[in-house]
Amino acid sequence: MTPRGFALLAALALGAPAARAQADYENLDAARPLRVQDAYAVERYAWDVQLGPAVERVDAGGTTWALESAVAWGALPRTQVELVAPLLSSPDGGAGGGRSVGLDGLTLGALHGLNMETLSWPAIALVARVVTPVGSLAPSSGLFTVGGIATRSFAAARLHVNASATIGPSDGGGLDRTRWFAGAAIDRTWPLHALLAAAELFAEQPLAPESPVAWTAGAGVRWQSTPRLVFDGGVSRRFSGNDLAWSATFGVTWSFAVRAFIPVPR
Repeated sequence: MTPRGFALLAALALGAPAARAQADYENLDAARPLRVQDAYAVERYAWDVQLGPAVERVDAGGTTWALESAVAWGALPRTQVELVAPLLSSPDGGAGGGRSVGLDGLTLGALHGLNMETLSWPAIALVARVVTPVGSLAPSSGLFTVGGIATRSFAAARLHVNASATIGPSDGGGLDRTRWFAGAAIDRTWPLHALLAAAELFAEQPLAPESPVAWTAGAGVRWQSTPRLVFDGGVSRRFSGNDLAWSATFGVTWSFAVRAFIPVPR
C-alpha cells in the first residue's frame, strides 16, 4: 500500500472523512437500490453496514414485507465479503389469511473485481453467494449462486450488465431468488449534490419449475447526506410472469473502518 493510501485509510479509521466515504453514493450495491449492481467492491479495509426495508405487493393479492440487514468488508484488493440477514413477513397461503414471519436464510457472499476499467475494457467482477438453510423461512437446503458483472463508463452515464445462475432446491423463498437472472442498468451522477439516479431492466427465471420468465423494470436514487451516510430508495414493476407486482425499497448505508483491521507498516 502506498503511503497516501495508508493515510486515507487511517483517517477513516480515526473518524476523519475519507475519499471512498465521500463518493459512496456512486456505488450500485445489490438491492441498494436496484437488483443490478456495479462491478466495484468495497475499498480494502472499509466496512459497509446496510439496513433496508422492502415491500412487494402482488396484483392478485398479498403483500410481502422484508427487512434486510447486511455488512460488507473490503477483505482484499478489489474484493469484498458480506453477510446478509433478511427477515420476511409473507402470506402463508392459508384460508385464514395468516402470515409467516421469520429469518429467510443467512446469505454469505463475495465479490471480486478482475480488473479496473480502462479505455478498452469495462470493469469486470465475479460474484458468488450461498443462502444457508438457517431460519424458519429459509430454503430446505443451501442455494449457490455464481455470476458476473460488467461496468462501463461513458461521458454522460455508466452502463452495468449482470448475469447469474443458481443451483439448489425450488423452495427457495425470498423476494429476489431465481434460477437465473440477467439484467442491465444505467446510472447518472450529480457530484455537486452527491446524488445518483439509475434505471434497470431485467429478466429472471423463478426457482419453481416450469414457471415463466418474469420481466421487471425499476428506478432508484442514492444520496449522500454525510461523508459516511448514504440513503437510497427505489421502485420497480414486474410486468410479466405468474405474479405481476409492485415493489419498493428504502435503505441506509453507513461506511467506516476499524483501525485494528488495518495493518501498520513496520
